[in-house]
Amino acid sequence: MKKPQLITLWVAIFSAVLIYFLADTRGTIKQSVKQNAKPTLHSLSLDSVLTTEKNKLPAGLKNRVNHLEDILQNKTITQIQKIETARQLARFWGDTARSLIPYLWYLSEAARLENSEKNLTFVGQIFLENLEIQENPAIRRWMAKEAKDLFERSLTLNPDNDSSKLGLGAVYLWGGISDNPMEGIMKIKEVADKDSTNAYAQFLLGKGSLQSGQLDKAILRFKTVCRLQPENAEAALLLAETYERTGNKKEALKWYRRSTELIRNETVLSALRQKIKELEK
Repeated sequence: MKKPQLITLWVAIFSAVLIYFLADTRGTIKQSVKQNAKPTLHSLSLDSVLTTEKNKLPAGLKNRVNHLEDILQNKTITQIQKIETARQLARFWGDTARSLIPYLWYLSEAARLENSEKNLTFVGQIFLENLEIQENPAIRRWMAKEAKDLFERSLTLNPDNDSSKLGLGAVYLWGGISDNPMEGIMKIKEVADKDSTNAYAQFLLGKGSLQSGQLDKAILRFKTVCRLQPENAEAALLLAETYERTGNKKEALKWYRRSTELIRNETVLSALRQKIKELEK
């Protein structure tokens, strides 16, 4: 199934604005399309990316990374020490080196070593969020595989974890690792059918409908999300865009204006105001 070339206003704006990603010690991340490493379009060798990124570092920082990597490979240290070392490496690549792929890799390693349902789901969601705005096919596929593994590990610990079910469904939808995107929709629908007030499930189904061109269904889903979460700026933006695509300028303007009430970033607001002016002509 060929993926439609859908780039929403939200994604377009933030792809331009977020030139670097910021990560804290818990792994909260915002990422841009720009990458330091440049793998081929067909494959991504993690070892080569890590080596390339290390070689860009000053000698002192490179030695620091090598030291932490040696500790992580040391079979005599405790599991707790391994987890903390992986987290140190993630913090280094996130805060100091500001390199996305090594950051994500060590974040996922720490989650797998800890093997807690909560953290596996949390880190899987970070991969998913970055995957959605990633344009390089090789990096997208790597992110999707990592997210899939993390969500599946979480579900092994708790098969009833709806957050991991939704994450796994989204990975199947947008990760390019399944020949049947409906497999992702069915996983998401399983949660939505059980709990119609699950805003994230409704949101994902809305994005799936938008991707497949089912605009009326997308509108219903996004309206549900906006009702359940009135402060959800992304849902409001997507609802506005969907109305615009159907030719309903009145409703599009209504929701674009609503979006301006929810967003504080001046660059984003400027783009939105320009969009509103164009629609008002």
